[in-house]
Amino acid sequence: ARAEEARLGVTHPEIGARLLARWGLPGNIISAILHQHHPPPAGAPFERLTATLQLADNLAHHLTGGETPSPDPASSNPEAMTLLELTAKDVQTAGEQIQERLRQVQELLQIPAW
Repeated sequence: ARAEEARLGVTHPEIGARLLARWGLPGNIISAILHQHHPPPAGAPFERLTATLQLADNLAHHLTGGETPSPDPASSNPEAMTLLELTAKDVQTAGEQIQERLRQVQELLQIPAW
């Protein structure tokens, strides 16, 4: 995000939020996108949605080996885990289920594995 802002003058969450606003999506979704890389204010109406988005992002990076793979997506954001009342086992199970579904889709569409 810092590199994007330095180079482009804007971050991808800001662009996403502007686009979603233009499309008329609800404010809580726009706010969650805008705050996806930092905690929202405590008690904000979009706090749980932002926490969900952050955990999903951590899990995606973990599963795909994204630019910053996470060895343990659950430990990357303990505040989100607490807010959403999730355990590390919950996240591990979700990751395993996602990997299985990805394998099924790859097989169906004959896409090479990552």
